[in-house]
Amino acid sequence: MITKDNIQKVLLELKFISNHGVYTRHFGSADEGFDLEYNFNVGEFIYPDGVQADRNTTQDEHQNESFVVFGCVAQLFERGYLPQHIKLEGRNYAGTDKGYCDILVSDNNGEPYLIIECKTANIDKKEDQFRKHWARTMRDGDQLFRYFNTYRKAQYLCMYAADCPEYRKKGDIIYRLEINYHIISLVDNEEYLQTDNKLHSFQEMREQQGGSEDFFNVWKQTYKQDFTTRGLFEEGIDAFNIGKKSYGVNDLKTIDEYSLDKKYNEFALILRKHTISSHENAFDKLVNLFLAKIIDERYHSNELQLLWKGAAYDDYFSLQDRLINLYKRGMKEFFDDEVASVENAEIENAFKFLTSKADEARDTIKRYFRKLKYFNNNPFAFLDVHNEQLFYKNAVILKDTISMLQDIYLTKNTDNQFLGDLFEGFLNRGVHQSEGQFFTPIPIVRFLVSSLPLRQILEGGEIPKVIDYACGAGHFLTEYARQIKPIVEELAHLENIYDKRAKEERLISVLREYYEQIVGIEKDYRLSKVSQVAAFMYGMDGIHIHYGDGLQEMSGIQDHTFSVLVANPPYSVSGFLETLPEEDRERYTLNNYISNIEKNNSIETFFIERAAQLLKSGGVAAIVLPASVLSGTGLYMYTREILLKNFDVVGIW
Repeated sequence: MITKDNIQKVLLELKFISNHGVYTRHFGSADEGFDLEYNFNVGEFIYPDGVQADRNTTQDEHQNESFVVFGCVAQLFERGYLPQHIKLEGRNYAGTDKGYCDILVSDNNGEPYLIIECKTANIDKKEDQFRKHWARTMRDGDQLFRYFNTYRKAQYLCMYAADCPEYRKKGDIIYRLEINYHIISLVDNEEYLQTDNKLHSFQEMREQQGGSEDFFNVWKQTYKQDFTTRGLFEEGIDAFNIGKKSYGVNDLKTIDEYSLDKKYNEFALILRKHTISSHENAFDKLVNLFLAKIIDERYHSNELQLLWKGAAYDDYFSLQDRLINLYKRGMKEFFDDEVASVENAEIENAFKFLTSKADEARDTIKRYFRKLKYFNNNPFAFLDVHNEQLFYKNAVILKDTISMLQDIYLTKNTDNQFLGDLFEGFLNRGVHQSEGQFFTPIPIVRFLVSSLPLRQILEGGEIPKVIDYACGAGHFLTEYARQIKPIVEELAHLENIYDKRAKEERLISVLREYYEQIVGIEKDYRLSKVSQVAAFMYGMDGIHIHYGDGLQEMSGIQDHTFSVLVANPPYSVSGFLETLPEEDRERYTLNNYISNIEKNNSIETFFIERAAQLLKSGGVAAIVLPASVLSGTGLYMYTREILLKNFDVVGIW
């Protein structure tokens, strides 16, 4: 919560200048601008001439909310609003409620444009004034809609909060200004309204002189209580242009240690709020969104598509179209996999045949509908969507999740451990192992990779090819990439490059050459996507994951070409040989010792022989195996022969 105890730190972060306890910020030109001032010594808020007030309650420093109002006004001035646009404590004359809205912003004609209600916040606690009043707003409209009764021409309602929580970093206390706000648009989306003539509009309520309850019902029923969490105070948004900014990658933020828990909590709140019990399915959809976001940042860096623009400028159908197109491109690019979807332009082209080629138009449209009916599994369905009502319910969940992700920078070329940790946290909460799967604990992953002679391998004169043929979530691959980074940097001799940016770009280029030689194979389709996304989340663009069976021959995977193999393959999987084509089975000498492929479950033994096939002479392997490999009889005995014939055993742990 912002109080007099921390207001000085907040004002400095808001670019105020301190002079013996008086904090001042100048806005506008040097000659014609104006000052906003707070005198800490006497506890006085000094607003510039032109700012009006129907009463002075929010200028009393004994109310912590006054500090929030002062900071909000500073941010409005920064965006280009002028003193004459601002009224503090605008009085509500409608009905029996004689309250006062904290900030009323009027346009250049003096007409109400924006109503802001400011609240104290404590982001470390579940219950604070912002959360409490926003819950009331969602329930019945609360203060914002009541104040709107007086200022009917307002186009936007905003609930705003600011906090200055303290964090500890290496023993030091650090304060961070946290701004949180929700904007409700009362501007109609005409294109969306045309999709259903039963929908009521805000314009209709204005013409009928409806009350606050009527406007609240339009927001609730027509616009599904839509709100946005940005579009007012961000860099590049001018006065009276709420929500109209296009966002690029330069507007995104890299995740840091302070944001981790916040994102986890946001996602957990979304799941609870919408009663989503299948966390595993939710994580799958989150991975699909991450994949779409990677493509978005890569190909739409100046005008991002994976974001919710607000009900005035967006709709759920357009949002889903954008997501599907991004996901479709990602699946093709990373997995060479086609995603069935029909774009609006394709349907428009089909109707061109109607006048002269009716049969051709019919067949084309039937083909598109066949795609939609039989070939499409919505990759963003948090719920089982099978009717219009569930589509809209899922769309709200999707919008909330996108709002959580849209400000994160995924593909910035840095080794962002916190971004990787964020993904790891979602992974641990959302994936359950099945038969034969065992996600190796991170300490064991790090131990096994560090046991490899990495420096010796990297100094060998050529970039080593590395493989994990049962990569699961990709932990071994990303850990290998993490551990070689300082060695590669040293071998690249970057000390002669003095320009910091040029040095960073050169390192990224060199590292990518090494990352491109790292490959994984994963038979679980879902986990293959997880591991590919994980590589990007750790800043390791170039690592490639193949979806397939690590025991089969595969395009791009050649025998006797890999310098390093590190893996934790599955074990004790019944009937695995039945799923392996005969031509692949015959490539293994172990196949000669099996009489019943239906009953054999010793899949780990075949992975050992597969390692011998993949590694080049002098290659090294670190593999997690069950103890039965060393002590078992029958097939295990022949497996030990393969081990002793093809490998020098350096260590057993």
